[in-house]
Amino acid sequence: MSITSIYRREDRFEFEEGPAPERSKDDVLVRVDHISLNGGEPNVDWDATVPTGWDASGVVVDSDSPESGPTIGARVVTWGVSGAWSQQRVVPLNNLSKIPDGVDSAVAAALPVAGLTALRAIRQLGLAEGQRIAVTGASGGVGHLAIQLARNCNLRVTPVVRSEASRRWLIEKEMFPEHDIRLVSELDPADLFDGVLDVVGGPALGRLLKTVEPGATVLLVGGSSRKHLSVDTGWLSDRRISLVSFNNYATASTDLALLLDLAAQGKLRVLTTDGGDWSALTQKPLLDLITRGKTTFTIPYNPAAGR
Repeated sequence: MSITSIYRREDRFEFEEGPAPERSKDDVLVRVDHISLNGGEPNVDWDATVPTGWDASGVVVDSDSPESGPTIGARVVTWGVSGAWSQQRVVPLNNLSKIPDGVDSAVAAALPVAGLTALRAIRQLGLAEGQRIAVTGASGGVGHLAIQLARNCNLRVTPVVRSEASRRWLIEKEMFPEHDIRLVSELDPADLFDGVLDVVGGPALGRLLKTVEPGATVLLVGGSSRKHLSVDTGWLSDRRISLVSFNNYATASTDLALLLDLAAQGKLRVLTTDGGDWSALTQKPLLDLITRGKTTFTIPYNPAAGR
């Protein structure tokens, strides 16, 4: 059976027809119905032989492991280093999780990369209850989840954004009280955060470095500003500030289940924008499609064609 997938072709993303992916014994075949766009995906040097994309949700259509995994017909969310932007995807059992009742498939599709990064970054920081954390890019995919997960851990959270429009968005979405949200320009050296989760980099990070306690950790999980920053390493050393990178890319099923459970309980709100049909990914620059929160797209299903 032939299926449609999106591949990167030089500086473009294009639809191509090809054979359905082959499933091995420990894999699950999923008919994809929703995908989401991440800030890093436009800049990846994608392998031209495999479909693009990291995050997808859908329905299990073939599996050898009904006892250890989801049954045929179950709704699942999946993660992988490629293959998401396709009508069908093959995923190992350890990189998917069943979607609980009450969680929309589009919401689930928005969770893998952003949710796993936010969850694991907070773990990596290792802050104790009551300590202060600043989260940059707080209106973005990773950021808006991280501020909620940090608050769930009883950390004292300061969301940091670069524009007044982003601050208003967080307020309108009732994500955080207005008085807790800071513009980068409002950061004060007297704040003294115990840890920082930085998604933005560049000048925003430079200003943040002046607001952390001696001995604090600043965790780099992205560089959405795409701007250069020169750092005085001697100053960092004198203040014993650890500037480290996010490094947890382990298999996803357990943590995906945790995130989905939080969403089902209403303890984690995944804010999504409906980007419509996935053809938009082939018609516009991907950076133009990235919004606050996460953008999701629908992959149409044609029962008559089996896809």
